[in-house]
Amino acid sequence: MKITFGTIMVLALWMASKTVAQTNIALGKPATASSEEKTERAASMANDDNLWTRWSASNGSKDQWWQVDLQSPTQIAACEITWEKNGQPYQYVIEGSLDGHTWAILSDQSASTDTRQTRLHQFRTCSPRYVRVRVTTLPPHCWASIYEVKLFATVPPPPPAAPAETAPVATTNNTTPSSAPGLQLGDTELQPGKITRIQMPLSASAWTFAKSLPVTSLDRRDNVHERLRDDQRPDQIELGIAVPAGFDPRRSWPTLIVNVSGDTPGSIRHMNSYYKPATEAGWVVLATDTVPVGKGPTDVAAMRWAAMQTALEYLHKQWPASKTWRYVCAGFSGGAKMSGYFGALMVKNGYNLIGMYFVGCNEDMASEGIKLYNPPVDRFKTAAVFLSTGNADKYVSVAQLKAVCDSLKRRGFTKLRTESFEGGHTVHQPHISEGLAWILQQAPAPAPAALGTVPARGSISAPTTASPIPVTFTYENPKARAVYLAGDFNRWNAFALPMQKDSSGVWTITVSLVPGRVQYKFVVDGVWVADPSNPEKGTLGPGGPSSVRMVSP
Repeated sequence: MKITFGTIMVLALWMASKTVAQTNIALGKPATASSEEKTERAASMANDDNLWTRWSASNGSKDQWWQVDLQSPTQIAACEITWEKNGQPYQYVIEGSLDGHTWAILSDQSASTDTRQTRLHQFRTCSPRYVRVRVTTLPPHCWASIYEVKLFATVPPPPPAAPAETAPVATTNNTTPSSAPGLQLGDTELQPGKITRIQMPLSASAWTFAKSLPVTSLDRRDNVHERLRDDQRPDQIELGIAVPAGFDPRRSWPTLIVNVSGDTPGSIRHMNSYYKPATEAGWVVLATDTVPVGKGPTDVAAMRWAAMQTALEYLHKQWPASKTWRYVCAGFSGGAKMSGYFGALMVKNGYNLIGMYFVGCNEDMASEGIKLYNPPVDRFKTAAVFLSTGNADKYVSVAQLKAVCDSLKRRGFTKLRTESFEGGHTVHQPHISEGLAWILQQAPAPAPAALGTVPARGSISAPTTASPIPVTFTYENPKARAVYLAGDFNRWNAFALPMQKDSSGVWTITVSLVPGRVQYKFVVDGVWVADPSNPEKGTLGPGGPSSVRMVSP
């Protein structure tokens, strides 16, 4: 038999791949990838235990990933990767997920200088269903290409047996009622989970700014070809607002701004598609209209912004902390296009825009907003964009939605996600909860609100400091092998907060949280579990309804 250099290399790779003498959990499991060079370089070639085969991306871009579905939550503690080339500093992260959408970093190699071809990474034991290798930086003249990915588990000692008649029980501390009566915005009383309408005069500063705004392509379709004039100014605007249970105006809240296009009167009316799932997930929802609501020059993009700016100015006067809230612009069909303009205007006016939610959208108006309004582009491009459409939508096909996503990507947006659903040209409410949760996961954690200001008339009481306080969570289940705490306070990272079990089978963890409303779940042996002892439920987070808790000092 002739021994070639290639044979020696493959044998060396095979020997290096045996550094962990355990069962390869990833072997033969369904694998997918961001792209595949050809059939002979398919994703399945990277977990077939064959170092003669490999997965390769279809091009040399760094935005590539390889993923394996373990088919059920499975305990892992180490990952071994054999890259195509030796001596090259591939940089990447290894991530885990329970649902294929919400990801947690298991091992961060994005700054690694390691040039070994085969690398073994050990991390804290966890139980994801999906594991992904996501490339962050490629060496020169290298593509994302992997000979083999292996996953290994470290089996812990068997847990103590629990009596058969004892059901798992969970307890939490420091819970308080989820809402308080008498909450007001100015002289208007608000009811959590319901839309309240408030009329107010159009702001002079908002009108002056709106008159300076250029005409958009949507305006021209309504036969509007010039900027706003003073004789078109309405006297009043109307704000629609819905707040979640437990709302405290002096804390930080994610806020959804709902838009429609100029040919669809009534942004507030369109709130009905969004406000229930959004408020249940802990969001404030806003929409504005001119009075009277109508089509034409008084309802173009600049006028819609004048109405929203007026409402925001009023909100900031009543609730100063709202100046630093995290905002997302959302809309359906033409309203999605209008939200692209609004996103650019929010950033231009200094707001903390964290995302945009586009439903049934076949044009990228966010990029046009950059050209028209000249916002700080680097800041605007940090916004996460969730795009949704029905697979039977006769106006916006899945291909058209992906074309919008590609346009945003070319403009420099990087946090992009497209989803489709069974249905036509409509808003799919399950995607609202899913999309808003995903956008929050992409955003930086909110800065604590300044709570030392005088509260708005009728607002619920709040402490004078936003300093984090220790909060203990407990969960009783002697049979569980691993339990984690996750919530909106850590972007639903399923593996970041391991709980400790005592001799009686009670799992406990104490974390520091800013006082306010939090949503959380336990991850029990890889399964998302709401707190069964807590009747307060929310919709934010993976795996169905979460538990809601008010943290009080």
